[in-house]
Amino acid sequence: MVRGSKVSPSWSVAAVVSVNKAGALFAFSLFVASLTAACQTGVGDASQSTKPSESPSSNEAGDVVAQFAEHVNLDCETDGCLRSVTFLGAWGLTELQAYEENNQTIDNGYSVWQAYYATQNRYARVTVTVPDVEPRDPDGFSVVVNNPGTVGVAWHCAPGFSAYGTGLAGTFGARGYVGAAVDYPGLGSDGVHPYLVKESEGKASLDGLRATRHLMALLDIPLKDKDAIVGLSQGGHATLAAAELHATYAPELPIMGFGAVAPSSLYREQWTPYLQYEGPHMVFNALVNYAWHQHYNIDDTDSWAEGKRDEMVALLNNHCLFDMEGNGLYDVLPMVPTEIFSQELIDAFTQDDLSEFPAFRQGFEDNRLVGFESNASLKVFQGTLDELVPLSASDQLVTDLQAAGTDIDLVVVEGGTHADTCFGMLGYVQTGNPLCFAWLDDILSP
Repeated sequence: MVRGSKVSPSWSVAAVVSVNKAGALFAFSLFVASLTAACQTGVGDASQSTKPSESPSSNEAGDVVAQFAEHVNLDCETDGCLRSVTFLGAWGLTELQAYEENNQTIDNGYSVWQAYYATQNRYARVTVTVPDVEPRDPDGFSVVVNNPGTVGVAWHCAPGFSAYGTGLAGTFGARGYVGAAVDYPGLGSDGVHPYLVKESEGKASLDGLRATRHLMALLDIPLKDKDAIVGLSQGGHATLAAAELHATYAPELPIMGFGAVAPSSLYREQWTPYLQYEGPHMVFNALVNYAWHQHYNIDDTDSWAEGKRDEMVALLNNHCLFDMEGNGLYDVLPMVPTEIFSQELIDAFTQDDLSEFPAFRQGFEDNRLVGFESNASLKVFQGTLDELVPLSASDQLVTDLQAAGTDIDLVVVEGGTHADTCFGMLGYVQTGNPLCFAWLDDILSP
C-alpha cells in the first residue's frame, strides 16, 4: 500500500492503489496501445470531417463519405444530430480473432466510423463499430453504448483518439451488436470536460445513442427497437445518470437495459474524509476540483495550494490518466495533499464543511446517484477483487437505490478487478463477460 495513505470506500477518492494494482493498470494502458491493428482510429476534430471519399468501403482511415454531406451539419444544435461522419476502416473476422479472449469468442468483423454530434449546446463524439454480417434478428441490430471510464480532462485524452475508444465499441461490434463508445463533451471537442457531472454525462450518453441510430439510418443498417447502455467506473456513473434521465430526456429511445460496472456513486461521505491523506487518489480530487469549478463558473483560486494553481491546471490540461512514456497524471501530479490543495480546502473536507467551497457543495449535491423509476433492466456489476471501487461501495449504492424505489440488482463477479469485470475493450479478458453478456443477450433477444 502506498506509504501514508488510508483506504477509502470508493475509487472516487481513494484509488489508494497498491503498487501491484498501479502496475497492473499501467500494463493495461500498454495493452491498449498495442491494439492499433484491429482498433485503428484517426485524430481530428469536427471541422476535419469535410473531405469527400471515393467509397464507403475504403479501408483508408480518415475517409469521409461524400453522400452524407446533405445529412450532416457542422452547425446543427438539435441534441443527437450529426455534425460530421468519418469512415475509419474495416477489419474482417480473421484479423479480429487474433485478439480473441480466452473466455469469449469473436463472431464477426466490423467497420469503424466516428461521428460528432450535438449535445446540450456543445458537441461530443461517438466511435461506432458495425458488424459485417447480417443481424441475428430479422428486425435488425441492437445498439450498445459503452461509456468510458476516467481518462482525464484534457482534449487529447479522448478515447476516440486511440485504440481504447474503438476497443470499447468493438467488444460489441465483434459480437453481433452495433457498438458505440462515447467521447464526453470536452474530450476531443471544445471546452472543459465536465468530469463526473451527472447531467452532462447522462445526456451525452443518450445523445450518443441518438447519433448512432441516425448514422445507422444513413448507412442503411437496420436496427430493431432494443438497445442498451453500459459503462465502467466514470462510465458506470454516466450509465446510471442516463437511466435516471431516460424517461424525461430521451423517451423515444428503445433502451431495454442499463449495466453499470463498478460505478462511481459520488457519495460526499466517501470523499471528504480522505483529502488529508497522501496517495494516488489525489489525481481524482484534482480532476474534480478543476472540472467542477469550471462547470459551475466559480473561481478556484482558494482551492489550490498557494502559488500552485497555474501549475496544477497546466498539468491537468496537458496530461491524461495514463501515458506510455510515464507522463500520465499518476506520474506528474504530487501525491501530497498540501502540494496540490490549500489547507483551507483540506480542512473543509476533513470537517465535512463545504460552505466556503460552493463548487464542491453543489457538485456533490447535483452529481450523487439517487433513486429513480425505470422500466428498463438495471444492473450493477461488481468484481470481488476491485480495489478502486470495492464491493462494499456498490452494495451500499444498490441498497440505497432500492430503498428509494429503484428496481436494480447487484451482480457480483467473482475474481473481477476494476479493469477486467465486464464490457472492457475488445481483446482484454473480462472475467465476467460470459455472465454480463448473458444478461445483455437476454434483454436484447427477439
